[in-house]
Amino acid sequence: GREGRVHDLSLETLPWLREFASEVDAAMGQSFESEVFTTSINFLTTASEHLLVRMLYADGADEARRATAALLSVRTAWPLHALEYLADVFVNASYYDRVREYLTRECERVVAARPRLVGAVTHITSLGFAAFLLREIKRLDPSIRTVLSGYQATVSGEAALERLPWVDFVVAGEHEIAYRDLLAGNLAPRQVVRVTERLPLDSLPPADYANLDMTRYQWMSVRA
Repeated sequence: GREGRVHDLSLETLPWLREFASEVDAAMGQSFESEVFTTSINFLTTASEHLLVRMLYADGADEARRATAALLSVRTAWPLHALEYLADVFVNASYYDRVREYLTRECERVVAARPRLVGAVTHITSLGFAAFLLREIKRLDPSIRTVLSGYQATVSGEAALERLPWVDFVVAGEHEIAYRDLLAGNLAPRQVVRVTERLPLDSLPPADYANLDMTRYQWMSVRA
């Protein structure tokens, strides 16, 4: 009895991410190390987490730069002087301005549909984007309940609520089940919803990928 809509709001930004990767390669001298970094999941994760850094340190450029260098230190093997140089590349990248403008417009489109709940499913590569989207949704319409779920939310639910005050619920466990309970209106906001019930996977029909155009997802590779 409920209607839901799913949006891949990061898909249109992939060409910009590819351009950003080329900028990083060029800045680091087109080295083997930079090529491995920019074609790996570490680059996707760093790009997303740097967006989160920008949000959390919006009022402090120096703090944001230091936080970015610290973030890069756990994602790459470059020495300190290279990390500081690379942090400047991230801080000054036009990629983030383009992403912010695009995602804000997409959030306006989502809000225009007048949803009761808007949620974002996170992995390590998408936490920053999810946090940004939910912040914009809440800014555009404070009455909408915002939900953060998925792997990243599961491992740090309380910390996410503490650092992201625009998130109403963090779901640990099967978020499809959590949405059923959230839509019933029985849960107060600002809490971690822990779901122990499991989806009946054996009784569910196979997923229908008829409308999924896989050719739009071919850029990123992971190297061993």
